[in-house]
Amino acid sequence: MGNNLFGQYSCKNTLIHRLDPRVKILSVVFASIFLFLLKSYYSFVIISIFIVLLIIISKIKLINLLISLRPFLFFFVFIFLMYLLFARAELNTGIITIWRFTILIIIASILTFSTSISQLVYAVEKLFMPLKVVGISPRNIAVMVSATIRFIPLLFLEANNIRDAQKSRLANFKKGKHVYGLVYSLLRKTFSKAANLADAMESRCYRDYNYSHFKDLRLMGRDYVSILFVISIAGVLLWIS
Repeated sequence: MGNNLFGQYSCKNTLIHRLDPRVKILSVVFASIFLFLLKSYYSFVIISIFIVLLIIISKIKLINLLISLRPFLFFFVFIFLMYLLFARAELNTGIITIWRFTILIIIASILTFSTSISQLVYAVEKLFMPLKVVGISPRNIAVMVSATIRFIPLLFLEANNIRDAQKSRLANFKKGKHVYGLVYSLLRKTFSKAANLADAMESRCYRDYNYSHFKDLRLMGRDYVSILFVISIAGVLLWIS
């Protein structure tokens, strides 16, 4: 966990950090869909230059981004080998596929490095506000997202503790029964902590109505300019493709 920086917020005073979190989330969603429409190398070169520009503006250390890509290295190598061994004629497609997923991960990393968890959760709540019309509480959705994000590092920590405890008892994780013991213990601890969290929220009278926020989200001029800039880049890329 100490070497895995994916999703860790880095507090800095940059333009990317100051953008409205709703704009950043929607931009990431839009980019995730838009990238699958691009097919040419020229388009990916241009969008890669744009991503490098975002990295420079947000002042994110390159080593942090490389560390965030490391867990996906095996996945990239696997895709490349599959194209190399079974579809060599379409190797260019495999390279573009790896390139596409790399950009997606970097964009998501920029979002999480430049936006705190509280900002992300509040933005999700605001984005899902129209669901109130059909009786779905955006507040509950935001709370579930917040709990999920905070449970992820806890899940890894518990898995490491259980693994170390079982290793000290000479467990061999090449055996199915020992793997089953690890998974069972991890799920039991996770559900126990989730139940404790639910009890704690209930004891503090959690409600999804009659609540307020310390700071409200409002779109500023830089947010509108950012939206127009992203749309312009998308238009240019579509024209090139």
